[in-house]
Amino acid sequence: MRRYNVYISMGLYGRYELVKEKMESYDFLDDYWEECFTWEDLKKVIPFFRSRGWRVTVEPVNIADALSKVHLPGLTYNIDDNDLNIVDIDDIRVIMVRDLGKRENNKNNSIP
Repeated sequence: MRRYNVYISMGLYGRYELVKEKMESYDFLDDYWEECFTWEDLKKVIPFFRSRGWRVTVEPVNIADALSKVHLPGLTYNIDDNDLNIVDIDDIRVIMVRDLGKRENNKNNSIP
């Protein structure tokens, strides 16, 4: 089954990464994969945020890339209340974390 990362943005509010809360405990290597959204989840999440005026960006994730990634790196540091929101959409609990990193087009142009 395919999985997707979802980002939302709207003007002055900035850009947020959406993470699906896991209801069950999994192996650490599976955490990122399980926190990504399925196609059925997208059918609920995208209309919810679009109806509120947010711009939604969806990126496909493959399982090989997911093994080396971690969601929510900001939670291990001092995170502000404005940088984290939890939203219940039908039966999905969505964690919104402010994305303070570089924009995607800047990441691709960076020289190490």
